[in-house]
Amino acid sequence: MRKQAFGPCQASVIGLGTGEFGGRCPEIKAREFMDAYIATGGNFIDTARVYGDFKTPKNGESEKVIGHWMADRHNRDSLFLSTKGGHPPLRRMRESRLSREDVRADMAESLNDLQTDHVEIYWLHRDDPNRPVGGIMETLQSLIEDGSTRMIGVSNWRPARIREANAYARAHGLTALVAN
Repeated sequence: MRKQAFGPCQASVIGLGTGEFGGRCPEIKAREFMDAYIATGGNFIDTARVYGDFKTPKNGESEKVIGHWMADRHNRDSLFLSTKGGHPPLRRMRESRLSREDVRADMAESLNDLQTDHVEIYWLHRDDPNRPVGGIMETLQSLIEDGSTRMIGVSNWRPARIREANAYARAHGLTALVAN
């Protein structure tokens, strides 16, 4: 396990969502929004692999905008950065993308586009109830162990599935989900 300095331990109360960055919100305007948000004392920037150009789906557009901005501002260490992966292709929403290979590939691409070696929290954007929760939790644990993220969460999961995932984590000595 590699050791690294993580960003701030505390996320600001209000986070900045970046769903349209790189799409309807061009990079120059997105930079203005991020600068204004930071100037008000915010530090929690939330993005996702699928955020950005939804008209002509291209993964990573929002992450690329944020990565360019952080590189220019040299402010990565002062941010609480959050991204999500495991989302199916927008034109094939029923497709599962929670295999170990898919999740780890999404994380690697996210870190590359964000121009960082870690995020404070990594979320799975969708669930696949047909996939055993144990394999999903083992994969998320591998992201913590390699230093890619400090915390894990889920989005669009049912409460019973979250309880099942956290029970599995407790029973197997893994990190539990901290956010939904």
